[in-house]
Amino acid sequence: MKFLSAVIAAILLGANGASATGLACGALLAGPPSAAIQPRERVADNAYRHRGEMLQRLARDQVSDLVFIGDSITMRWHRPTWASLFEAYRPLNLGMSGDQTENVLWRLQNGHLPRLQPRLYVLLIGTNNPHPAREVAAGVAMIVQFLRQTSPNSHVLVLGVLPRGADPRNSGRAKNAAVNALIRTCADNVYVHFLDVSADFVEPDGTISAETMPDGLHLSPASYERLGQAIYPTIRHLMALPRASLRQ
Repeated sequence: MKFLSAVIAAILLGANGASATGLACGALLAGPPSAAIQPRERVADNAYRHRGEMLQRLARDQVSDLVFIGDSITMRWHRPTWASLFEAYRPLNLGMSGDQTENVLWRLQNGHLPRLQPRLYVLLIGTNNPHPAREVAAGVAMIVQFLRQTSPNSHVLVLGVLPRGADPRNSGRAKNAAVNALIRTCADNVYVHFLDVSADFVEPDGTISAETMPDGLHLSPASYERLGQAIYPTIRHLMALPRASLRQ
């Protein structure tokens, strides 16, 4: 725990400088400190607490080559799709409903960081953050930096924040697109990679159908199959690469 706290402190200290060492999008962390990059524990209901305890045990005990990190969109992966595409990689799902970037940082610092470094992390987070797009992007960059510092042998795949809202004029749609334009700069295509599959969920007229996202945010089972098929080729490619090493 002292080691993880020191890593967080070092990253936060670096965020007040010109850039975060070793991170392609380190400039995102150069602005004034934002709540989106400050690890924060969520005070939530018993279901959230119980899942958090379960994930802590899994992170400690399960050997996983592929680890997904995120919010409810990650947590709710459709089981048949999950099993058919990812089971061979001994996957671990560290999704927590309602989480924002700062909550993920807190969880990773407090027991949700896998004991053994996986080959690949897949990160999808940011749609729940109320902060401006640049601050959300900084939060994502902080998580990437933390994973690179604590799991130097792992690759990181950052997924673009999915579009939201049935209407293309939904304010969250433009914000998430702005976040993606910023976080794609985190990819160095050596250790950190970026993939945006947003277009796969939008109709030609810009709307998002109820069949795709029944509530304008969460995916239907068929949409999880679409998401899985869209990201699987990249995951398969990255899983076959040699393990990463921390750039000096």
